[in-house]
Amino acid sequence: MKRFGILVILVLLFCAEFQMIPAFPGGTKDVSGEANKESKEVSLEDSHEESAQKDTSRNKRSFEETSSEKSSEEYAETSPEIPFETFFRGTIGCGEKPDLYTGPCAYCECIGFDWECFVADCGEVQCVDGYRPEGECCVECPNGPNCLYNDRIISVGESFFNDDGESCTCQETDIWTEAPEIQCA
Repeated sequence: MKRFGILVILVLLFCAEFQMIPAFPGGTKDVSGEANKESKEVSLEDSHEESAQKDTSRNKRSFEETSSEKSSEEYAETSPEIPFETFFRGTIGCGEKPDLYTGPCAYCECIGFDWECFVADCGEVQCVDGYRPEGECCVECPNGPNCLYNDRIISVGESFFNDDGESCTCQETDIWTEAPEIQCA
């Protein structure tokens, strides 16, 4: 009985170190027994490289990563930070909670007690005046592809003279993952 008591104390000390007690569905429990249901803002940018390398044949919704950068003048927000519910499962991994997050930008599922997350591949935003409709992941360009020069929106194919008097054009690239760019001659 004395050994069992020592084991319980060691487990509680371990949990106290991480300030959590495992297997509290939908949240964490700190050592005082208080429920903690806080949400945490997490970007999937870091997990993308790992998930892209994994075999996605088991995944019903295989996506790639969205860009989270804004244009130089912050005309378009290309993706939100995705909220994840914070919880702790110890050695049982994710088995008690089958879906971590499902939404327009990402899908995570528990496979063999490990999370696999996939995020949408929207490609590079092709405009500086785009917007992301509510409930959608990728940015839409209502005025088509364009560039920005001195706070002026330039449509693809449109020519203008820059401050140095050079003739410039907003041009699309041949690669869909690259945004249009201004080229001057």
